[in-house]
Amino acid sequence: MNNNLRTGAVITATNTIQNQHQISPLTQLGSISVIRRIILIFQQADISPIVVITGRQALEIEQHLANYGVIFIRDENYEHTTPMEQAKLGLAFLAEKCSRLFFTSADIPVFLPGTLRSMKKETGEIIIPTFRKKDGFPVLLSQKTVSDMLAEQHCLTPQEYIARDLPGKKHLESNDKGIFLTADHYERLDPVIAGHNQQLLHPFVTINIERDQLFFNSRAKLLLQLVLETHSVQSACKYMAVSKSKAWDMINQMEAALGFPVVQRRHGGSHGGQTELTAKGRQFLDAYLAYEEKVKRYASEQFRKDFPDL
Repeated sequence: MNNNLRTGAVITATNTIQNQHQISPLTQLGSISVIRRIILIFQQADISPIVVITGRQALEIEQHLANYGVIFIRDENYEHTTPMEQAKLGLAFLAEKCSRLFFTSADIPVFLPGTLRSMKKETGEIIIPTFRKKDGFPVLLSQKTVSDMLAEQHCLTPQEYIARDLPGKKHLESNDKGIFLTADHYERLDPVIAGHNQQLLHPFVTINIERDQLFFNSRAKLLLQLVLETHSVQSACKYMAVSKSKAWDMINQMEAALGFPVVQRRHGGSHGGQTELTAKGRQFLDAYLAYEEKVKRYASEQFRKDFPDL
C-alpha cells in the first residue's frame, strides 16, 4: 500500500482512573460501548489503520474489539506512564506507515464522522476542530508533527503540546460540539446520543472469501498486513491480540485453500527467524485490498442513492 495516502488514528484507552466520575472504555454509551463508538466513527470516515493503546482492562478491550480490525498496543506500565508516553506508543508505531494521524483519547466519544472528513480535506501541520472557538479532539497531525512529538522531552500532555504556538497549526470551525464532550458525565452526553447514532448510519460491508469453508476475512487481512510490516508472526499476534497457534492455523488454512504459500519462514540468524510474505502472498493481499476498497466505495455510493431519506 502507498503509505503516503493513508490517514491512520491513535486512540489512548488505558483507562487510568483519574477521578470518581471517569468511566471505562467498555461502558455502554447508548447501545454500544464508548470504545466501539469511537472505532465506528473513525471507520465510517475511512480512517485506517487504527491503533488502540490499552492498559487497565487490556484483555477485555482486546476481546471486545476482536472483530473490528484494529491494532492493539499494551502499555504494561500504564499506572506510571504519562499521557504523552502513552500517546507516543501509538504514534511511534504508525509514524512511518501513514502520512497523517488522528489522535484522541477514549474520553471523547461523540465527535462526528463528518468532522473527520472535513479535517482530512485541510492542509497543515496540525488541524484542530473547534466549536464556537473552543478547541476539541481528535486532532489531525502531519508526519512532521508526529516526529516532533516523539522527540519532545518535556513533561507535557498531548493537549498541552498541541496548545503551544506551533507552526502550521490550523483551526477548523465546525458545528460538532462532540469534539469536547467528555465521557465522564452521562448527563452531558445523553441529549446528543440519539443524534449521534443517526450520524453513525452507514452500510457495514465485510468481505469473506470461501471455498468449501471460509479462509480469508478481515482478521486474516490484518494478520498479513502486520506480518508484512513487522516481519514476524509473533509480533503480528501481539498487535492483534491473537495466539500464535491461532495465527498459524489461519495461515495454514489460507495456504491450503489458495494452493500456494503466502508466507516464507526464515529460521536462525543472529536476530532469530523472520517471516515474510511471499511474492504471491503479497500479490493476493494487494488484490484483496483493492477489491475491498472498490466494493466499499460502491456500497457507500449505492446506499446514498437507494436510501436518500435516511
